[in-house]
Amino acid sequence: ERFRDFLKYLSPDFAVPSRRKLSRDLKVMGSKAKSELTHLLSQQNYVATTICQMHMDFGIQNK
Repeated sequence: ERFRDFLKYLSPDFAVPSRRKLSRDLKVMGSKAKSELTHLLSQQNYVATTICQMHMDFGIQNK
């Protein structure tokens, strides 16, 4: 309740979302961010190859 009072003090016109709405919105935002990251990484040709090459360049071997 104090947090709501604090927000009302900062911005009286701001409507604090319910816990349920905030939870749903965060899930949607997380899903969207995951999709965007997946798409971005799918466009890259050398993500894993670069790491492997760095290991080979520095003489790091799997044990």
